[in-house]
Amino acid sequence: MRLLKTGLKSAHANMAVDESIFRQSCVAPTLRLYQWSRPAFSFGYFQKINEIIDIPTCQKREIELVRRITGGGTVIHSRDVTFSLTVPRNWSYLPDGISPAHQAISEYIVNGLNKIGVEAYCSKISAISKKLNVCLINPIKYDVMINGKKVMGIAQRRSKNATLYQGYLALDSPSEIIQPLISKEPKIAKLLANNSTELNSQLTPSLSRHQVEKAIFIGLREGIGQDMISGKLSQDEAELAFELEGKYGSNQWNFREYQ
Repeated sequence: MRLLKTGLKSAHANMAVDESIFRQSCVAPTLRLYQWSRPAFSFGYFQKINEIIDIPTCQKREIELVRRITGGGTVIHSRDVTFSLTVPRNWSYLPDGISPAHQAISEYIVNGLNKIGVEAYCSKISAISKKLNVCLINPIKYDVMINGKKVMGIAQRRSKNATLYQGYLALDSPSEIIQPLISKEPKIAKLLANNSTELNSQLTPSLSRHQVEKAIFIGLREGIGQDMISGKLSQDEAELAFELEGKYGSNQWNFREYQ
């Protein structure tokens, strides 16, 4: 299994790389750990971004906005640890069903976090409200929790050849610039402030990004039962990612409406 550490990239480049790996005709099982070069919001495939946030204000404050190909709600990318896991369909090392795969990945990462002293566990409840489509304040079954609050979520996209899992783990409090802009509705920003949490607000001493990335890596490696070897994008993946970056930077993709 391949391990990619691609470092800091724009929101558009990050989504382009994930989709490029996912779209290969022969998908290499890949865990990718990555970061965001600027504060960003990513949105689930079916969200109506124009109705959710004040786009001009976000753009004025240089907050990047990008629609994912996976589902789910709005995610703040500022001080989080982000990963994607891309595997062939019917891959024998993970359950193929949506809920079983979510459960397995979350449990593996919980085990990795437990190894470094984080008392994390998987949620046993369903979504609080389908109307509150901000990921951190809307835990669903099998999301990763600490002290009753969500710290990690996973979204999925499936094709006939592959499955893409995109996940994030809240490490530190989001920037004061970005958090109030999570929604046009002030109550949503207030709910986020009051009902969400991050790893380091619950821990003493705090954890570094490297420690959390290592916990994700170890948890998935042990759970899946496959060695992970550091690698890089293939030429085909890199070329397709370059093409797709234009798509993810376009208004047509990001601000189109879905019924």
